[in-house]
Amino acid sequence: MWLRLLPLILSALLFAAHVMRDAGLLWALPILLPLLLLLIRTRWVLRLWQGLLLLFTLEWVRTTVELTLFRYQSGQPYLRMTLILLAVIALNLWAVWLLQINHRATERTEEQ
Repeated sequence: MWLRLLPLILSALLFAAHVMRDAGLLWALPILLPLLLLLIRTRWVLRLWQGLLLLFTLEWVRTTVELTLFRYQSGQPYLRMTLILLAVIALNLWAVWLLQINHRATERTEEQ
């Protein structure tokens, strides 16, 4: 179970760093504090984190498009940055998928 949460934790840390770069530590803390909810092993915590990760993914997509267009239009190299941000998006989506697997496994054990 905990090994499947590593992508989620990494995604949250990356997004907190992204927010902290623009807005400061005060805005990054609300992103990190819900990680403590993972200690509560209930269905709603997994659903909450799936929603948060999807919101993080939307922000990463917006950031990727914005930065890629800016760098392309200004004649700066953009391919490596775009690939890295696409990997971050993939990490977020992978974490959502792993949470879905955890949710299904939790449902099966509750039924038995």
